[in-house]
Amino acid sequence: MKTKNSNKFLNDGVKEIFFIIIIFIVYVIYCINISYSKDEIILKVLSSGVPVIINIILVTLLFKVNFIKENKKIYADKKALISFTILYLMNIIYNLYIFSSNSINYIDLKEYLIKFLPKQILMFLIVIIIMKFTKCSIKNFKFKANAKEIFLVLLLSVVMFLFNLVVYGSNGINIYIISNGVTILMFNIIQGFFVPALIEEILFRGLLISGLKGFSINDESVNIIQSIIFAITHFFMYISMGWIGMLGMSNQALIGFLLGKIYLKTGSITICALCHVLINTLYSII
Repeated sequence: MKTKNSNKFLNDGVKEIFFIIIIFIVYVIYCINISYSKDEIILKVLSSGVPVIINIILVTLLFKVNFIKENKKIYADKKALISFTILYLMNIIYNLYIFSSNSINYIDLKEYLIKFLPKQILMFLIVIIIMKFTKCSIKNFKFKANAKEIFLVLLLSVVMFLFNLVVYGSNGINIYIISNGVTILMFNIIQGFFVPALIEEILFRGLLISGLKGFSINDESVNIIQSIIFAITHFFMYISMGWIGMLGMSNQALIGFLLGKIYLKTGSITICALCHVLINTLYSII
């Protein structure tokens, strides 16, 4: 029995490593085609792809040595895919609207309260209503987080920040942060936590993973599938660059894989949303 379990663990590990290598190669090809010099290629790879992969390894090791207790109870139900499909299509439409209206930059409190807060409240109501209609209660998902899990997210964020700081230096910090200060940054982190981070985590790490697990698919395959679907929903960011630009979705696939790994280990939507918003913030200020 031990040998059988060991072989399964080895095969699953090989599958994950193979997927990460393929996606990383695709990302490198993307960087080569959109960069103007060899130095720029190296900077892009070191600032995005490499730190995400290191964080995937870090998450795996921390749970392997039992630094954080792994959560074994993750909701599994095929019906979750019904909710996911409806909300996935709505999410794509919303992202296209945000992207086309150039609304992804930093915003002030007044603009947020008038333009964005009502839409965010409406989105959460739609999510809850659709989940209730498809008999997939939001109560089935875990939102609690403990101190070690929060520490994990902060550690991963520090790794990504340091990589970017080393690669680009202090001169690479967005001038918006320098001129407007920490208060505006914190406000944007808080509002970004709810949309898109929390919404997308309920959608991809919650509903999609639960739906796939309802078909008795193993965690490694589930994570690979959801990370690819998560990446595809970001096509609007690259479509103007043609088919080469679409390879840029490989970066979102790596991030989706990392977030999926965290969810499958912690079972917490909140932890994934926190990690999600911090990654988004780091990419925007460096």
